[in-house]
Amino acid sequence: HAGGEDLIFPHHECEIAQSESLTGRPFARTWVHTRFLQVEGKKMSKSAGNFYTVRDLIAPKSEGGRGVDPLALRLALLSGQYRNPFNFTFDHLRTSAKHVQRIQEVLAQVAEALTDDKAGDDHLGERLAPVYDEALAAMLDDLNTPRAIAAVLSGIRLIGGFGDNLNTASAHSAKDWLDQINALLGVVCAKTPPTVTPGFSASLIKGTPTVYNAMVEQVEALLEARKQARKQKDFARADAIRDEIEALGVEVMDTPNGTEWRRRADFGL
Repeated sequence: HAGGEDLIFPHHECEIAQSESLTGRPFARTWVHTRFLQVEGKKMSKSAGNFYTVRDLIAPKSEGGRGVDPLALRLALLSGQYRNPFNFTFDHLRTSAKHVQRIQEVLAQVAEALTDDKAGDDHLGERLAPVYDEALAAMLDDLNTPRAIAAVLSGIRLIGGFGDNLNTASAHSAKDWLDQINALLGVVCAKTPPTVTPGFSASLIKGTPTVYNAMVEQVEALLEARKQARKQKDFARADAIRDEIEALGVEVMDTPNGTEWRRRADFGL
């Protein structure tokens, strides 16, 4: 049975008295009492203007919400162990959004490697197995979610470090590990893996397919204009276009293979 620490007495003691006097059996064998939640270091209350529901946070901005990625919110809340007081901050939420973005990028990296049919031995299976064991052991240790998440992020760094050198055998091991982690903590993907699209992770684009396609067209058109400006050595114009792109919540990356872009997961927070 679970609840906040303020319910231990008298609410839960009343439940025990009522239920056990009626049934003659123990009401619950395991109790989980969470410590109080603060928001930006203060008690959450409507009068203080810092009262948020999950619906408030994840609803699109067009509907009056904050547009927070549900996975980022989940990761942020899991980063605190339930026996300790938790201070929810938007800085913390931004950090969690960046972690989720990195997880999504690795997920897309693995999906792409699975379609490449690149030969080679599995270099990940034996290295990822103890990382999962560490995450599982942490959860079995009184739901030590901070330690479990630290293990997850170390595994993500391990997979991401292979970059374009991830072969098919290693990608299969990585996918199995990601599936295990998602079953354990639910922070890899909400439903299905993202569609792999060159240049960015499609799962990070919020909104309907129409909104998604419109953003792709807008960003690609601006990138082409920036490319032409750079060819003409009009660097002031190129910088101005880059600023315009980034104002859309897009991160532009100039790489040896060309210009790539992705939606910033923490945009607007």
